[in-house]
Amino acid sequence: MVVKLCDFGLMRGLKENERAYVMHAQKRVPFSWCPPEALRHRRFSHASDVWAFGVTAWEIFTLGEDPWVGCRAVEVLKRLDAGERLEKPQYCTRQIYDLISLCWNIKPDLRPKFSMLRTLLLGAEFNIAEVRDASQSDQRDDILQLSPRDRIIVIDDSGLLWYGQNERTRKFGKFLRSAVFVHGKSVATPKQQDVSVPVGNSRISLPVRGLFVILFVKYFYARWVFRSFF
Repeated sequence: MVVKLCDFGLMRGLKENERAYVMHAQKRVPFSWCPPEALRHRRFSHASDVWAFGVTAWEIFTLGEDPWVGCRAVEVLKRLDAGERLEKPQYCTRQIYDLISLCWNIKPDLRPKFSMLRTLLLGAEFNIAEVRDASQSDQRDDILQLSPRDRIIVIDDSGLLWYGQNERTRKFGKFLRSAVFVHGKSVATPKQQDVSVPVGNSRISLPVRGLFVILFVKYFYARWVFRSFF
């Protein structure tokens, strides 16, 4: 059985020799999820689905924020043409955000296929740090409370104050780099020109495979069409 879940009111059946659908009627479209070619020429394709997937992924990692809130369609198009993209969500690692950003290439043919996105998502691993010093005295709300041997999923490892999620408490927050024990170095994350090449894994200490990704993909299965997957 093949399950295809959709949609934003734009689902159309294409013949085998068709690669895109051009909307001729002046209907409203969900412009915050649309790529430039859809906003400008009302042209929808698998490539525009990939773009919308990236926006949906952004929604998930922002816990449901509205993309391009307060903007009209013409303003969104102007920003996209100028190279502006939705910012990295706080709960999203740089690796996953770079992957999502691949979906937002201005050129439709350079966006990854869903099959490649699946490979990249399932291959993603999250860096782990183990707490060795739980004596953080700062009681601010944004500071992560730690106990010895807690494992922290590292989301941002820049600077002396890192950001991540405590596996034990499931809370997000900042923590001192000096309070955790780490191993290894991060491997480069995917770049726009590397769409066709599988991405290497980043490792700090022992990686947790797919903790966020599993939730991410399961949610996405309930909302979108992975046409190339099945």
